[in-house]
Amino acid sequence: RRGTKRPVAEEAATPEAKRPAACAAEDKSKEKVKVSPAVAAKIKFLREHGKAVGGASIRELAKADPKDALIVLTALGNKEQVEDVNRFVLLGLKRRAGSAAASVAAKPLDKDAIRTQVDYYFSEDNYPNDTFLKSKADENGWIRVADIVPFKKLQALGVKTVDHIVKAIQGSPFVVLNSDMQRIRRKQTVGHNNPRQQAAATRSAVAQQTAGSPPAKAPTGKAPIGKAPIGKSPGAKAPVGKAPVAKPAVTKSAASTASPAARVPKAKAGAVAPVGPGAGKPPQPRIDLEFDELALQGKLIAMNKQGIWPGPHPFDEATLTLCLKMGDPQRAMEILDEAEEEGTALENPASWVQNKVWSEARTRL
Repeated sequence: RRGTKRPVAEEAATPEAKRPAACAAEDKSKEKVKVSPAVAAKIKFLREHGKAVGGASIRELAKADPKDALIVLTALGNKEQVEDVNRFVLLGLKRRAGSAAASVAAKPLDKDAIRTQVDYYFSEDNYPNDTFLKSKADENGWIRVADIVPFKKLQALGVKTVDHIVKAIQGSPFVVLNSDMQRIRRKQTVGHNNPRQQAAATRSAVAQQTAGSPPAKAPTGKAPIGKAPIGKSPGAKAPVGKAPVAKPAVTKSAASTASPAARVPKAKAGAVAPVGPGAGKPPQPRIDLEFDELALQGKLIAMNKQGIWPGPHPFDEATLTLCLKMGDPQRAMEILDEAEEEGTALENPASWVQNKVWSEARTRL
């Protein structure tokens, strides 16, 4: 009554003023976040066993990599007693993120290995048969670089981002990037740089020279390419009557009396490659190879999948090892091409290739 004002209105207004902030906090706690089914199942399991994970922990679990989230939740489940469940989860996720970043920073990328692997994906020995990669290409052959980042062999080399690939393939003779560095495709001249096509061109030139026909007439079929290796002696040196003599000379081991062409089958039969490690075992792909060697490896593995010969791997680990040790990937590729041309006529293709490689390159092995 003496003029003092009762602070009822002010006190009544205070809770009203604070209510929006309280409601916002309540709404944030009820906000739904999306986690992977495996993480959701793990959270449910922990709650049923008295370890309630919620609030900020669930939001951080949703942001984290599902593998890291499962590792942290599994560690929480293995703990018998935890004072603060949510603090344990948050600290665990922070440690996982820090260790992952440290490991990436500590290991420099091998750009040469990445470029070699990308070149192989787009090479003539892989790309034509890679239905997945071709399905990602547009009508002009462009493929998003982001589509090849998850490839396992690139991941094993430390590739995590598009930028890692873009920096590694600068100057590649086989692939090219578009203007915004987000798409990749084969160079138009890739076929001319391909070892297999080079080997085919070399065989064609040798066959033309052996047959004595001009290069322009070779594709017409008039040049008898098949006559060079049959065992007949050259027409200029051997009379007609000596042609039959060249055949029994192979079986009688009289290499000195046979013509150079007739001695080739005997050389293959006499030079038997020793049985090396990996005989009968599937070939193991290597990643630390030069491009020509990668192409050779891809050719051998692709031939195993063609079903020409019975068995899961007609060419075994020993065959791949011997071909790589030959020191001449292009010539080894030619020998594989010859085996492919022989087809089912070869009862043991691995032994045939090994003997031929050994007979030609045993001085270097």
